[in-house]
Amino acid sequence: MGTTSEGEYLDLRLKEEGYDLELLVSQVNDVCPEGVEVLEAVELVGKQTSGMAACLAADYVISLSEELYEKLMPKSRLEEFFDQESIIVKKKNKKGRINDLDIKRGLSLMNFHPMKVWHSK
Repeated sequence: MGTTSEGEYLDLRLKEEGYDLELLVSQVNDVCPEGVEVLEAVELVGKQTSGMAACLAADYVISLSEELYEKLMPKSRLEEFFDQESIIVKKKNKKGRINDLDIKRGLSLMNFHPMKVWHSK
């Protein structure tokens, strides 16, 4: 299973305060490879110590083959799964320990759409 992303964030700790963030974006974009572009730079304030800590939500798309999608249908089987009181996944922390993480509290919207898979010969 693989993952792709339509956007990323980068945490930087600058040696100087008061750096012009628009200038930073421009200078970084000047040296980025083709197809990579920094859209915005923001200064984290308060207890926010990383971009992830400042992130309020994210969108995830889980693509299933048509065969698997049909196996999981009717929707009630998927809805049953997402209606559980908690959805526990394993996550490795920075120290390499694997912890249980309940992702249920972070879910706000779910839509079900079949994905057509085309195979080239």
